[in-house]
Amino acid sequence: MCVPLLVTLLLAGAGARGDGTTFVLKDGRELAAEAWRLEGDIYVVGLADGSEVRVREDQVRAMKAASSGRSLDTVLATLREVSREGDRGDRRRSLAAIRHMAEVRGSYPFIKKDEAREAADLLVALGEGGLARKDYEVAAEAFGAAARYDDERAGGLGARMARVQLDWAQDLVERRDLTGAIRCLQTARGWDPALRDELKARVVDLWVRVGDFRRAAADWEGALEAYGNGAQMDPGNVEALEGIEQTRYGQVQALVGQGGDDVESLRRRAEAWGRYLEVARNERLRQEAQANLATLRSRIEGALGAEGADAAQRYFPLAAHSWWKYEGADFTDTVSIVDVRTEGMDLVATFTVVSEQRVNATGEGEVARTTTTDLTQEFVRSRDAIYQVGGSRRQVRMKLPIEVGMRWEERRGIERITWTYVSDSERVATRGGAFEDCLLVRQVVDWDTGSIKVTLPPMKVQFYYAPDVGLVKVDWLSRPERSFELVAFEVVKE
Repeated sequence: MCVPLLVTLLLAGAGARGDGTTFVLKDGRELAAEAWRLEGDIYVVGLADGSEVRVREDQVRAMKAASSGRSLDTVLATLREVSREGDRGDRRRSLAAIRHMAEVRGSYPFIKKDEAREAADLLVALGEGGLARKDYEVAAEAFGAAARYDDERAGGLGARMARVQLDWAQDLVERRDLTGAIRCLQTARGWDPALRDELKARVVDLWVRVGDFRRAAADWEGALEAYGNGAQMDPGNVEALEGIEQTRYGQVQALVGQGGDDVESLRRRAEAWGRYLEVARNERLRQEAQANLATLRSRIEGALGAEGADAAQRYFPLAAHSWWKYEGADFTDTVSIVDVRTEGMDLVATFTVVSEQRVNATGEGEVARTTTTDLTQEFVRSRDAIYQVGGSRRQVRMKLPIEVGMRWEERRGIERITWTYVSDSERVATRGGAFEDCLLVRQVVDWDTGSIKVTLPPMKVQFYYAPDVGLVKVDWLSRPERSFELVAFEVVKE
């Protein structure tokens, strides 16, 4: 014969071995096993003398007392007494008897059908009595234990258990024990995963009520979790969906109440409005949210632009009639701003550069001389960067807003140029003065020669910008003779 599924599961969980079990054969003989295992429908019983006896499953009743010494007979007798006492009985004794029955069931791989039926009937009666008294703990444990003793009624008892858990959850919600209520809801689903329509509606209603309580307490995440569980079980449930919408709206209102006009605060509020719009059903509130989101985005862009403009003006001042004089090993450059104008959202500055190149004598008959070159350049400060403009090409000199660690790349022919904001706390000394809290920007130029195998070392240059002054020093790490520093300057205050 086939071994019952429950027997197989119990033995598999115990490694299909046991000890201290007394096997009672149909003829009344007993086998005190040192160990046993089940092979198919055959019990292989190991005896104290080392021998083994093989007995068919239908010829044996395996009895194994729990570690406390309780046996099925004694626990069943106690359960009968508790049942006879009814409502007059001690609640703690009833719970203990129920728990002992559940515990002992796991120790018996085989129980007579009439005993199992009696145990299940007694447990169901205790469960009904507990339910009548609204003692949901007794009812839940009794029905749960009964389901383990009666395979034929297990499905119905499981549904009954789910109903008890729902009633218990509703009682706990009334008493504001939300943690306990959620535990009961989860247990209900465990006993009846399908949850018939009636049960499903009750579960959804309870999740909504949990969400309501949490929303009232401004527990936004907890409320969203509860409403979300309800909506997951019933995607069309209006109360759950409205709860989600109201919670999202409450989140936004709470953030608005916190104030703050910095970029991060504005972003948090914008993200909250965006999350609300994902679930918004009320058309009036949706339109209000869209308008608020548009306003916030505009303020964020403006704040970013203002932050970027402030930082740019600090390290790269664009004020008409300002000038800077730099000296290198064999040249002097004087840079002046002759005009500053606004074009749309951009600030455009026109620079003139007068460069004096010293050419030393290299042979007999030559004399040292100086050549002068005049250049005109434009720099454009937009919302996201400062550009140096030459013809139709724009080269990024600073990305905005300025953040240490930020990197950006440009391509120019075979040159691959990487810029990095390295530090904003450098100290730099030049002939034009000593400067604190300077911004260090590193430029690295690599060469992309494609399939042509040419090895060229990268070119590295470091630019130092002092607050309220501008560029004060340039170090060519790979070609030091090109380095230069500030020797004099005048920055006109705006």
